[in-house]
Amino acid sequence: MPVFPIVIVRKQDCRQGISWIIQGHQFSKIEMFAFTHPDQSEEMHQKMLEIEEHIYQDLGFHIRWLILQW
Repeated sequence: MPVFPIVIVRKQDCRQGISWIIQGHQFSKIEMFAFTHPDQSEEMHQKMLEIEEHIYQDLGFHIRWLILQW
């Protein structure tokens, strides 16, 4: 089954002279899950990042990694 990106389109009221415009947003993501012992979690995380990077490269996607910290 092919996977298609999710696209959200909405109508928005704008300033004088323009009655409306259409905005489109596309969401593409890869989700992976792994269950490990706590001592192996960092190693598994790095391995999953490598797998994700290879998937994106094979698909020809341009990627940018964001590191979110609490």
